[in-house]
Amino acid sequence: MPLPFIDDSPLAWLQPLILAGVLLLTIILMLRQAGEMKRLEEAASRRREFITILDCGGREVRRPFREGEYVGAEAEGCDGGAGVVKAIVVKPEEEKRERAKGIRGLLRL
Repeated sequence: MPLPFIDDSPLAWLQPLILAGVLLLTIILMLRQAGEMKRLEEAASRRREFITILDCGGREVRRPFREGEYVGAEAEGCDGGAGVVKAIVVKPEEEKRERAKGIRGLLRL
């Protein structure tokens, strides 16, 4: 009894091969997407640290951000008076991400 998806054409052997290739590609893309989602969740869970840069008459002072500050506002923090908020920045993380080994490294391409 012949299989229903194979006919007598000379290229009939390609059908199961193409089906297996599409299935393998789907599984690889699904694993890659799951890894990317996990990486995004880890990045979102990290707490960002903001710092305020004050201009104290030509001298810069860096200190932790306080709620309600905005660029151009006067804020306490300079020696003997208030300074102008020059910038509010995210403190850079000095974390180096190593490239995954094994199958995870292959999927990251």
